[in-house]
Formats: sequence, structure tokens, C-alpha cells
Amino acid sequence: MRSRTVAGLMALGMLAAGCGHGGGGGGTSPSPSASGTTPAASALTETQARAIFAKYQKVNNQANAHLSAATLSTIETGAMLKGDLADYKVTRAGLDSKIKPFTYHSARFYLPRDADWFAVDAKPSNGDGEEFLVFAKTGGTYKLATSAWKNKASFPTIARGADGSATAVTTPATAKLAAAHSEYLSNVAAGLRGSGFAAGALTSKLGAQWHGYVNKITQDGAWRGGTTWKAADYPVYALATADGGAFVWYTATQSLDYSTVNPTAWYRPDKPFFAFGPKKYRHDYHGTWLWRFAAHLPKDGGATAVLASGRLPVGASGS
Repeated sequence: MRSRTVAGLMALGMLAAGCGHGGGGGGTSPSPSASGTTPAASALTETQARAIFAKYQKVNNQANAHLSAATLSTIETGAMLKGDLADYKVTRAGLDSKIKPFTYHSARFYLPRDADWFAVDAKPSNGDGEEFLVFAKTGGTYKLATSAWKNKASFPTIARGADGSATAVTTPATAKLAAAHSEYLSNVAAGLRGSGFAAGALTSKLGAQWHGYVNKITQDGAWRGGTTWKAADYPVYALATADGGAFVWYTATQSLDYSTVNPTAWYRPDKPFFAFGPKKYRHDYHGTWLWRFAAHLPKDGGATAVLASGRLPVGASGS
């Protein structure tokens, strides 16, 4: 399913102590090189990749029409499936409208010769912007594993060989990127200093806005807590870029953890979280966003630019 919630800087929730207020809810390693390629696998032709992409769109629309988890699981896997199944739950609860049928256009394919996955950069017919998708081979079938929506930023050029193929890379730098970005956002949201990442909507601005949300929730002493990010246990995908760096897809979770100090206070999370629990919490609240990011990891350890993302709520609990 084409995720409807993209990387916005959204206000989160409402809190109250008697009455409500409006509320809100390290450096990188050296850059990867072609020497760190993924294990060899048979390469796809662009014709084959286009057929996989076309089938995905057809079956995806069928799954969306019936909110069918069984159908969706035949074409999605990993972080993408987890987020979209949660979004189905939000839709079933009447908290969002069903997605209308759509197709992608202006697709560009990136086919690594030594990997069992490929990437597609395309524009959806029912929305603005561009989505960068990764299809991975699982159980003998290619399924959509992750995607990220392009932010308004300059994107690196993906390196191509003489035959037009891309190069997949796997190095400690790419593997650690999710943890480094999570640490950065957690620090900035806590009012601390972050480093290793270029300023932008998905780094400095995102962390600073969540710092403001946390302060708003905790400033009157009725609630305590905060928000943290951590790397999610899903595969990382990376392609070599023409400048010697890499374009990397990775996943993180954002936890919202608050507990009450004032017994007359209550907290209401963002509306989509109503699908996972009550609309008001009076003792404690734990919510989880699933974030899918894509970033440019530059050569020689320069500042990483986070350029694309998507997020969906995947759980809430408390009392």
C-alpha cells in the first residue's frame, strides 16, 4: 500500500490537567565502497523488474480495496508490511478513508548485479512527490520491503556500470546508519547536541520539533517522559552513488513514553493511535511510530543527509 503518512513534522496529541492544551506529542563511519558487496545472486533484467512492479501495483490495489492482510502479505514484507497492516487497522477503525486505486508512473529502475533486491524511483498517480521503493527477494518472490518519500532536497546520482547496472554495498557504515540517526534524533529531542548529520527537515528540524512537543507535555509538571528513536530490526539496503558514497534505506522506531504526575491529568494521542487503544490515558502512555528513512552517506565520513522518509503509527498501550 502506498503509505499516506509521510515524513511530516506533525503535532501529536493533547494533554490536560483539568482542561486541554494543544500539544505535540554520532557521527558516521567511513563511506562504503564497492568492495563490500552483498552475496552474489542472479540479476534481474529491467523487463523482469518492470513486470514485478506492475504486478505489485495490481495486487496492491486489490488488497487495499478489501483491506486484505492475506493479499497484502503476498506482495509486501518487512517494515513495509508491518506499517501497512497497521494502517489497515487504522482504516478499519474509521480513522482514515480507504486508498483509491492508483498506479505509478515515470519509474526509474536500479538493478544491482550482485544482490537479490532492486530499487525503483517513481511517482504515484494519486499524490504529489516521488517514492523510492525497494523490492527484496523473499521465499522465491520479490516483495516490497521498504520505501521512502523524497523530501525537497538535492539527491545524489546513483552510480551505474557500463551495462546500466547499479552496485549494492554492505559495510559497517551502512549497517550503523539507523542507530546513528536514531541516536541523533533522540539527543536533539532531549535538548542535547547531535552530530554527524546535515541540518534538515528529517534531522535538526525533526528533533527540535519533538523537543518542543515534549516540553509542552511536561512543562506544567502534570506529565513526565519523552521520546526516543532506535534502529529497527529490518534489513538495510544501499546503492553506490556516483560521488563515491551510498544511498541507504533503513528503518527506525520512535517511542513516546509518558507517565502522569497529576492524577487529574489526561493525555490524548494523535488520532491514528485510537485504532490501537483508548482515546485518553490518565496514568501512562506508550506509542510507537515506525519510520522508514533513506539517506546519502557521503564519501570519507562527511555529514550524512537524510533525504526521504515515511512513517506510520504501529501501536499504543497504557492506562
